[in-house]
Amino acid sequence: MQIMPISMQSDVKAPQCWPLRVLLVARTLKYTAGVPRCLLYLASAADRARVELSVASMVEPTPQMAQEFANVGVRTHWVGDHRYIRPAARLRGLIDSDGADVVVATCFKTFLCSKMALFRRAARSMFWLHARHGPVEGMFRRWLVARLCRRDAMLFVSRAVMRAQSPRGHRGLSK
Repeated sequence: MQIMPISMQSDVKAPQCWPLRVLLVARTLKYTAGVPRCLLYLASAADRARVELSVASMVEPTPQMAQEFANVGVRTHWVGDHRYIRPAARLRGLIDSDGADVVVATCFKTFLCSKMALFRRAARSMFWLHARHGPVEGMFRRWLVARLCRRDAMLFVSRAVMRAQSPRGHRGLSK
């Protein structure tokens, strides 16, 4: 017997709450960068009936990368990179206008801005860590991430990244 994902089974209907609206927040959307390419691959493989993706960047996306996302049906947004408050306010407006259910941050600054933007909002945040070294460096940053994401979901690109970056006392989902 072959087990197929739910999206390939014809007799299974998606619940009425679908599609889940997900806002991916990256620091930059350069064409040659690793994290934006991962987001692009995720967007191209996503099931449109279940997930509606949009991408926000703190640095203005390159035209080539914006076109790549447009080719797979994903809107790109630019929220700015001036400190923390302005990008967080723009993210909050984007979350409210798009009705995002989940905000996935890919670096420390985007995580902090998304947490500020989600204050008193129904949407949930998620921190996606891509590397063993670099995403959260320093004692204060580690303490802050551990405090802010203790109940949030965290995604790790590998088990090595999970061992290196998982905060103590984390009670949220870790995959």
